[in-house]
Amino acid sequence: MRLSSKIKEFRLKKGWTQGDLAKFSGVSLGSIKRYETDNGNITYSNLEKIANALGKNINDFQNNDLSPSLSLSQDKKMSLSRSDLSPSLSINRKNLKKSHDSILINIKDDTVYVPFFKDGAVSAGFGTEDFGNDCDFLPFKKQDLRLMFGAHSTAHIGVIPCIGNSMQPTIEEGELIVFQCDGSQNEGAIYVIRFEGELFVKRLKKRPLQLVSDNKDYEPIEPQADQELEIIGRVIGSYSINSKRF
Repeated sequence: MRLSSKIKEFRLKKGWTQGDLAKFSGVSLGSIKRYETDNGNITYSNLEKIANALGKNINDFQNNDLSPSLSLSQDKKMSLSRSDLSPSLSINRKNLKKSHDSILINIKDDTVYVPFFKDGAVSAGFGTEDFGNDCDFLPFKKQDLRLMFGAHSTAHIGVIPCIGNSMQPTIEEGELIVFQCDGSQNEGAIYVIRFEGELFVKRLKKRPLQLVSDNKDYEPIEPQADQELEIIGRVIGSYSINSKRF
């Protein structure tokens, strides 16, 4: 049985609506709806919350016949490493600037150290759970940022891994996404977006408001007025690092 079907079956056995499950589990209603429509990945943390609310063991949801589209993803969180950063959400203009400014090393004027959220992930399929504020830093030459990604400004740039295949062929699964908090909301552009507490990479359509995938196998997400949505940054490029270790 598919994971989505198990969630729905256990919910109905308790006589609960999707809203009831959201209320008692602490998982957003929008996430519950997407989980039950078999449309992406579910974090271990959210599955655990749902299991606890339903009085089930998390193993009750797992078998060898899980849907390939709704699968269990690794729960990825990070913690604060600097006391002057925002205590809640890591990917925002303030933290990207402070992260960059707080690097206390001598660097050449043509080198930029870009925050790399290596233990987090933004999903091109289903949402991934948000995380804290720790990050590493990747050195880039300013000229390389301009040539590779068209970045005329090096301010407020970040890098984060991508999981899922809904943005193929534009962005391949496993690539590193380079995004910039530039305050834009351009029609048809690709953005890192926080929706109902989960992170996505999608194209922005304004009228009507939709989060659109390049992979036509994925239906657009249509945020409602009562749902939380925040545009984090515009995706200016992606790249992959292929290496072998012997």
